[in-house]
Amino acid sequence: MMLLQPGDILAWCVTPDAPLVGRMIGWAERQLGDQKGDAAYYHVAIVSQNITEMYASRPPKIDLYPTPLPLPNYIELHRLRIAPDSDQLKAVFSYAESRRGRPYDFLGVLTVGNVEMGGLEFCSKYVLDCFAEAQIVLAPNVQFPTPDDIGGSDLTYVVGNV
Repeated sequence: MMLLQPGDILAWCVTPDAPLVGRMIGWAERQLGDQKGDAAYYHVAIVSQNITEMYASRPPKIDLYPTPLPLPNYIELHRLRIAPDSDQLKAVFSYAESRRGRPYDFLGVLTVGNVEMGGLEFCSKYVLDCFAEAQIVLAPNVQFPTPDDIGGSDLTYVVGNV
């Protein structure tokens, strides 16, 4: 069994085991041409300092949510290839914490990033922004980040399922 570490990224895969809503999001990404590579992801989150919780932007808001342990087969554990130092982790979590309670960006998702409302964030933008605060750019040159951009980042590797 692998151990979660603070700052790990959880990536929800579009698989037959995934909930219907997740599979529908994956289907929509394929239809819109947003799916990158072989793997398809429909949600991402960051393991918090307390590994039983994760920072996530999901309806209705950005918050700390319980980490689903053990991880279901459709959630992959991703880790940075170069471990972040304590200052970088502090920056990631400081940003993550500062966004708690803000509404989920429904409009950004529904308009494929063409309409943004006052700095609201959907899951992949939130994860990208948290790491960018620590000068870790998971998906360079990406205007509308999707979970595929995070899950397929060259800066991470798949550890597996816990």
